[in-house]
Amino acid sequence: SSYHREPLIDSLEYLTPEKLHEIKALARLPRDKQRISREQMRSVIREICCGQYVTLGALAVLVNRKPKPLQAQYLSPMVKEKQLKLAFPSTPNDPRQAYITASTVSGKEQSK
Repeated sequence: SSYHREPLIDSLEYLTPEKLHEIKALARLPRDKQRISREQMRSVIREICCGQYVTLGALAVLVNRKPKPLQAQYLSPMVKEKQLKLAFPSTPNDPRQAYITASTVSGKEQSK
C-alpha cells in the first residue's frame, strides 16, 4: 500500500513458503492448543504483527480462532492499550483493517 511502509498481510496464500513457515511457527502454540493463557495469546499476536500489518482474517487463520471473538477479546483491547496500531485509524471498521505491533510502526506513521 502507498499509505504504509510496512507490509500488509491480508491473505496467507500469497506469502512465500519461507515467510508462511516463519509466521506459522510464531502461531504454533494457539494453533495447536485450544486453551492458552491470555498473556500467551497476546504475546503471539504481538510477535505476528511485529513489523507488518496483519488483517483479522489472516490472524484468525494463523491462531486457529474465530475472527469476532479474537477481535473482541484481544485485538480491540490491545489497540485501546496502545499495544497494537490500526492500519486505517481514521476508519476503524474498514474491511481492510489490519494490525501492527505499536513499537514497530515507523516514525512517520506513528505521528498520524
